[in-house]
Amino acid sequence: MPIPIPTIADLPFAKTPTPALQLPHRLVPVSFTQARLRGRQMLVPDLDLGAYRFRALIDWIEFRMRFSRGVQVQQLQPVMLQVFGRNAHIVAEDKGPGGVFTRCRIKVQEPPNLAMVAKAHQALVSTFGETERSWVTGIEISIDAYPKTPCPIARARLLGAMQRTIWTDRDIWTDTNSRPRSVFGGAKQTFKLSPGPEMDADGDARTEPGRHVMPVVDGTMLLGARYDDLMIRVMEKVIDRQRLDGTHQRLTESEKRVRIEVTLRGNALLDYGLVHMDALNRVRFMTLQKDCFRFKLPTFDPRMPISKGVDLAHNRGQARQAETYLRAGITGLMVRDAVMQRRRAQVRRQAIRALKAMGRPVPNALSARRAPALVSYEELNRRVVIALQHLDKREQTAWRRMEGKL
Repeated sequence: MPIPIPTIADLPFAKTPTPALQLPHRLVPVSFTQARLRGRQMLVPDLDLGAYRFRALIDWIEFRMRFSRGVQVQQLQPVMLQVFGRNAHIVAEDKGPGGVFTRCRIKVQEPPNLAMVAKAHQALVSTFGETERSWVTGIEISIDAYPKTPCPIARARLLGAMQRTIWTDRDIWTDTNSRPRSVFGGAKQTFKLSPGPEMDADGDARTEPGRHVMPVVDGTMLLGARYDDLMIRVMEKVIDRQRLDGTHQRLTESEKRVRIEVTLRGNALLDYGLVHMDALNRVRFMTLQKDCFRFKLPTFDPRMPISKGVDLAHNRGQARQAETYLRAGITGLMVRDAVMQRRRAQVRRQAIRALKAMGRPVPNALSARRAPALVSYEELNRRVVIALQHLDKREQTAWRRMEGKL
């Protein structure tokens, strides 16, 4: 009796007793031509991505300034108000008597474009002077996906697909706080999606699908720690304008969307050319896609017909791989694969030693290492790329307009 590849992912809720939704998947032949993918099938979320509208935007940008003379927050805010129509968040770094300072960080929420940020910065320089170049200390870029027909189930299903297919080659494993996790209840409840090696020396928990946890659809999935140079959040955006006192703006059904937020700080800013304020016109957000807004799919190669016990064991392993993905996504598979690779390497070393001791040649298949059998989620990646391209075009238009070329 063949062991089927499971195809249904449960999408649980944490804040309410709402029954879990389901996200079906389809097994589709892989069309890529690499030898390692020949004859394999990919597990694709059964979603019509054409039913969603994607848009990229800048959530916020923060920069640091050092003025030529002492200033106060109330002196800086009129400049920000004139450019953006609202105040900025200003944090003094060397505040003295009377709230006077020379160094501060200025955070602008939802700037229409970087050209206006540069305009506000230049207005501050012209008014108060600066003693050193101002530089960017952080930025957050988002991609929002709106169902064309507002629907909470449509949002939950897309969120579930993104939670399972989000991928990054950044190191989110060394630091335990950076590992994939689900957060809800104002960050009061946090759980890792997959077991870590520090609590699972033999790897048994990491290879057991049931030990991997499903992210909740009414919380936030995070990759990377809050202090990391790069952090990714995947969530349903249902409120906005959150304030320190806990108040917020509740969005209408048509405003609610699925959101991917990427926060860059430190060395990540250097990687993408987001360094000094006078270089903002050279930023291209398309360069973020490879590391920050990338989605992948798992592939499988179930054997049919089953003629040997090894075929049955192989298919059982494939089913467990699929179950791990359906629970904890691509990142869960990465955790499981690390253990399986180590175990295969150990068996390989033992087999090679035995063959050499017998004076027999080592087969190439035994010497080879397996590459992870993941493929690009092309349809979703393409829509993300288009959203980032449109953001870049809007930015370039804003710069030309400010420079008087439009």
